[in-house]
Amino acid sequence: MAGEPICLDAGASTTRRLLQVSTPKAGRTTAPGVAEGGLRLRGLVKEDAPGLPLISVLTVVRNSQETLEQTLRSVLDQDYPNVEYLVVDGVSNDGTLEIVRRYQEQLDYWLSEPDGGIAEAMNKAIGLARGTLIQLLNADDYLEPGALSAVAQRYCQVESPCVVYGHYTMLEAGLGTRKPLRSSLDAHQGMSICHQAMFVHRGLYEQWGRFDVSLAIAFDYAWFLRVLHAGVRFVCVEQSLVTYRDVGASSTRLWRCAVEADRIHRQYYSDRRVRAQYLLRTGKHLLVAGLKQQLYARLGETVTNQLRWGYRRLKQVLWRKERR
Repeated sequence: MAGEPICLDAGASTTRRLLQVSTPKAGRTTAPGVAEGGLRLRGLVKEDAPGLPLISVLTVVRNSQETLEQTLRSVLDQDYPNVEYLVVDGVSNDGTLEIVRRYQEQLDYWLSEPDGGIAEAMNKAIGLARGTLIQLLNADDYLEPGALSAVAQRYCQVESPCVVYGHYTMLEAGLGTRKPLRSSLDAHQGMSICHQAMFVHRGLYEQWGRFDVSLAIAFDYAWFLRVLHAGVRFVCVEQSLVTYRDVGASSTRLWRCAVEADRIHRQYYSDRRVRAQYLLRTGKHLLVAGLKQQLYARLGETVTNQLRWGYRRLKQVLWRKERR
């Protein structure tokens, strides 16, 4: 790659270090039903630099006009200067594409075309990424300030194929409350690191494959167990890296997610005690989620959220009394 890095706009993480190549990347807009754009089509690309590994952030989206802009801004407002941002859209029919086009001068590449589901779209996005580290950031979620700098710093201490991961925060729908959650490698308990908090070395996708498209929801858990049991190194950043809303596919289609995850769990764990603990944990989760859905259906959103908020406050009061 020839030439010195150029800065188009110091105000965005994705436009501070670019390289101009002589031949722009060929587009795909000749295919029917396909739209695309971004800096790559102008011949502007990125690569690793000393102490600045290229981090690719990938957002797969369909009809997320209410939350997408916050997701985009959380990436563009990062203080880390070597960021590649790709958006893969599944032919949205709301205002999602209008938002994407509004930011296309800060996006490395965006593509809108039909796909066969979330796993297939994520696999496509991974194939388009050029970065050493790859993150999958859902269109309902957002990065915490300084997250990418922390990830890059931790990776530079290792500089070998690994998964850099951190902790995360859940934004509870309807309540607006933030619940800090700690990641761990206790995968026998379930998905103990959300995929949004993982930054995967691209070589691991090449070595161990991408996501299983036969799974509709729990494909990230299947991949996590695959690489964890293969002995892949995981290194932790001791801070919250991302906030996610509990409205994604695994949150709203809980029963199907539980069935898929249980099938995957059985492939890796046969110990009866481990299996019993996992099933008990999953059953409790399904019971609480089912009760919440019934309350919303019978009492409505406002009353149910008031009950949830009151229950949360009661738990806090009781917890404080026990601590005294």
